[in-house]
Amino acid sequence: MSQKQKAQVILVNKSLSDNSIQIVMPPFRPISMYEIEDDYDNIVEEIKKDIHDTDMSKHIVGFVTAFKDSIESNDILPIADYFMQHGSGQVDASEMVRMFDLLGDFIDTAADKNRLMH
Repeated sequence: MSQKQKAQVILVNKSLSDNSIQIVMPPFRPISMYEIEDDYDNIVEEIKKDIHDTDMSKHIVGFVTAFKDSIESNDILPIADYFMQHGSGQVDASEMVRMFDLLGDFIDTAADKNRLMH
C-alpha cells in the first residue's frame, strides 16, 4: 500500500435527510459519526484487532480519536490539529479548507441537542 493510500480518508454523506457521515479509511470498514459517539471504545478495539499494520492502526485510531474529541468539544480544533500533524503536506490547501468546512458542519450537527436521535 502506497503512502498516499495509507493517508486516505474519505467522508461520505449517506443521505441528505439524516446529515450523518461515514468515514472510510482503507483498509478498515466505514465508521459512522454516530458510531464514534456511541461506541468509541469498541471501535478502537476493533481497529487494533483487525488492522495488523501497527502504523496504519495508530493512524486510524488517531483520526477517530480526534474526530471524537471534536464532536465532544463541538470544536474543529482537535481534528484540524490531527491533520496538521499527520498529513497537511499531502493535501492541497483548498481541499483542506473544504474538508474542515465539511467536518465543522458535521460536528455542529453532532453537537445539536435538537437533532433527531440515532
